[in-house]
Amino acid sequence: MNKRLWVCLLLGAALALAGVACTQEGEDPWQQQYDLGAKYLTQESYQEAVVAFEAAIAIDPNRPEAYLQGALAYEALGQVEEARDLLSSAPEELMEGELRREYLRLGRTSDPAYSQLTQDQRDLLTQLAGAVRAEEWETALAIQSSPACRELVNALPLDQEEGRLSVCFYPDDHTRITFFRGTEEGEETSHMDLIWGADGQGGFAASVYSPDHYYMNRVTFDSGAVTGPLVSYNRRWEEGEQQDYTVTGTLEGGVPAGEVLYTFADGRTYTGEGEGFTTWPDWPEEFSG
Repeated sequence: MNKRLWVCLLLGAALALAGVACTQEGEDPWQQQYDLGAKYLTQESYQEAVVAFEAAIAIDPNRPEAYLQGALAYEALGQVEEARDLLSSAPEELMEGELRREYLRLGRTSDPAYSQLTQDQRDLLTQLAGAVRAEEWETALAIQSSPACRELVNALPLDQEEGRLSVCFYPDDHTRITFFRGTEEGEETSHMDLIWGADGQGGFAASVYSPDHYYMNRVTFDSGAVTGPLVSYNRRWEEGEQQDYTVTGTLEGGVPAGEVLYTFADGRTYTGEGEGFTTWPDWPEEFSG
């Protein structure tokens, strides 16, 4: 039996009966329960708020406000799945607009590993993501190759499903950041994927650091497909010699449309086939709707 149903069975009946007993003649019982839930929510009495909003829904299941506020109360209790269950129990015709957006937002909950990071480590990831998104390559390189970032990489928990060390979080409703390394890649290699946007329009940036190669790729999504300009900043070390260069071109459906241009820091340029620029993520479902 899930927690939401358990709460309703143990507490809902008593509160609902108490609410009915206190209802004045002509007073809307739905409104009374809703107002009671809002009061408990303000007082941070989240369990009681859940019960009141559930009681309001039982009285009238066709009013979206109680679903939204009840979901907020569940979320405050740390019961995100129960919050989503409550929203999805609404009649189908209500599952549009704000209810759907809230349902999707709750699906964008940062994984537990993020809560285990220190505030300094969270700040570090936020700074790194900002530099990548702004194409401030030198700043991003300095952050990702820093001792603090190496320490963060080594502190990442193992994701059993993916077989890698990772942390995923959402700095806002339209940005997803995943920082990770594969367990086979060693402690000195780290990756960061950053996706942002809404309804099929946005961008994707991949940042990779290893002992001999550092690069960032930045592309755009158009109607959910990876298409448009590509820019890739690269720093390689070959036999101890540093080589900085950028790769620019145009993508269609995630693959280069024609040749790409390599431009080196010393002014050299040449065109190539764009090897390595062939795999990009699908548009994330949680940013749709």
